[in-house]
Amino acid sequence: MYIGPNNYDLLVTLTLASLPVENGDDGNTLGPNEINGETVDLLIGWYLTYSINFTGHPAASVPAGLAGGLPVGMQIVGRRYADTDVQVYSYLTYQGLLGFWLLLLAQSEDCLFSPVP
Repeated sequence: MYIGPNNYDLLVTLTLASLPVENGDDGNTLGPNEINGETVDLLIGWYLTYSINFTGHPAASVPAGLAGGLPVGMQIVGRRYADTDVQVYSYLTYQGLLGFWLLLLAQSEDCLFSPVP
């Protein structure tokens, strides 16, 4: 099965590849230098939002809770030029309706997962 950008309307990811860290006082927040045994850049290697900036796809980061008292974000990425889709799903997620729209997506024939066993 081919899983490509034309098969799905949205890509949902975490915004960071690690737990959040405290902001730096000097404006340079440094993250971990290693994630799952892989060396990463301290400044940008742990941001999962960074590469999306170069693709031309609309994306938004929405609050997804707390980890260790620090905020965790969820990134919603849409098809190119589908800004409205990203805005709508971001709004629904922010309003706490994530479960509702995931359930709707799960009933679609193209969905790869089901939140209901």
